[in-house]
Amino acid sequence: MYVKIERLFLDELKAVYRFRSVDRGGGWGECEIDRRTGEVRLLKEAEFVNEPAFGRAGRRLFLHWKEGRFPELTEWAT
Repeated sequence: MYVKIERLFLDELKAVYRFRSVDRGGGWGECEIDRRTGEVRLLKEAEFVNEPAFGRAGRRLFLHWKEGRFPELTEWAT
């Protein structure tokens, strides 16, 4: 599975990202990560609800958060 993740917004409290499963198709979902705690929250489900895409996007963002990073583009591939 390949999940593309793009940052939409960044401020001192949170970063908002959109994500989608490139190989499985469907639309974009959105999530945010709390910059203080690392908590990732789903804002908008991806079209054709793709639960694995959100889980993988959230995991990748959490790993970046642990490094103190909020990249403009990132991905998850398995």
